[in-house]
Amino acid sequence: MLQWKDDRPIGTIRIDQLGGGAAALRLVAIDPAFQGQGHGGVLLAEAERFARLLGCGKAVVYSTTEAIGYYEAGGFTEDEWAECEIAGIAQMVKPLG
Repeated sequence: MLQWKDDRPIGTIRIDQLGGGAAALRLVAIDPAFQGQGHGGVLLAEAERFARLLGCGKAVVYSTTEAIGYYEAGGFTEDEWAECEIAGIAQMVKPLG
């Protein structure tokens, strides 16, 4: 999914449908010139809406430790890893109900 401002792409996110009714939101990025202006929140909201249309009831994000606060502000909570944990990465989840 691309986010546009006027005729310029400024953000991207990949949405993968996982088993068990979950969607993984990956490769979230906003052009540095447009960060801190609310574009990331809009992009996440659109990705969550799309995941709900796919029938997903939960969103999963694999976050760097520096971005945990950002995702918590968006309603995500840190989750236990089901399998091996990668150092420096937190699994975050959010119900999409």
